[in-house]
Amino acid sequence: MKNSDPLKGCSLAMAEWLELSTQISLRSHFMFFKKQGLSHSQISTLHMLYHKKEFAVNDVSHIHSISKPAASQLLDQLVKRGLVERYESSEDRRIKYHKLTPAGKDMMRVTDALDILNRKIRVYKSTAKGMDKGDRS
Repeated sequence: MKNSDPLKGCSLAMAEWLELSTQISLRSHFMFFKKQGLSHSQISTLHMLYHKKEFAVNDVSHIHSISKPAASQLLDQLVKRGLVERYESSEDRRIKYHKLTPAGKDMMRVTDALDILNRKIRVYKSTAKGMDKGDRS
């Protein structure tokens, strides 16, 4: 007997639509950063600062597996763009911390919204694919 469940085709079509939507969303995410002229390392550093609030040069060097001078240059570029600000440690003036400026936070809120949308899409896609597998039995 043929399965007459109308949701089977619907959930598969929805999963395909969401796949395309995800690709478009991710493309727009990367195009947004490309228009800003940011490198992958700069984007990653901004994400880290957005979620952790502050980092020293040593932290960025360790996380990206790059030299301290390279990490310093990376952060300098973000400071020059007005996305990150640098300040001295209150305990040791040799240590410089970095945090997002209001402009950096605004940029990351835009990308955070895209990330949340993409996560929701992935959850729905996996649910839709699970429904299709269940319908086949």
